[in-house]
Amino acid sequence: MIGVSSPGINPGSELAYQPGPLDRPATAAELLQEALMLRSCGCTPIPLTHAKTPRTRWAHLQTRRPSDTQVEAMFRLNGVGGVGVVTGAASGGLVVRDFDDAAAYEQWSRSHPDLAAIAPTVRTRRGYHVYT
Repeated sequence: MIGVSSPGINPGSELAYQPGPLDRPATAAELLQEALMLRSCGCTPIPLTHAKTPRTRWAHLQTRRPSDTQVEAMFRLNGVGGVGVVTGAASGGLVVRDFDDAAAYEQWSRSHPDLAAIAPTVRTRRGYHVYT
């Protein structure tokens, strides 16, 4: 299971993941393992700093998925502290609804009960992320 924290860049352009228990920093090996797992599921992972900003340039990854070798090289960089996922076409059309307010999520879920019932949803420090 991975813990999810709030996006650190432009909401809707990436997600910030912190693999492993949230009470300790993830190791480089854990981050790479999560990135490769996400890639195998059709997502486009990018390395993030501990401040949840991209550790490398990633705009080109919006249209071209990296190979396993490229993912491994990106996650060998110094200062990698998390895994981001490029949303949209680069990750099979992944969309993330970012609710920074729990009340806003509750209102949305009442308005869209069928989608709210099946969409993977994660509680964040400020609200919810809904993945569709």
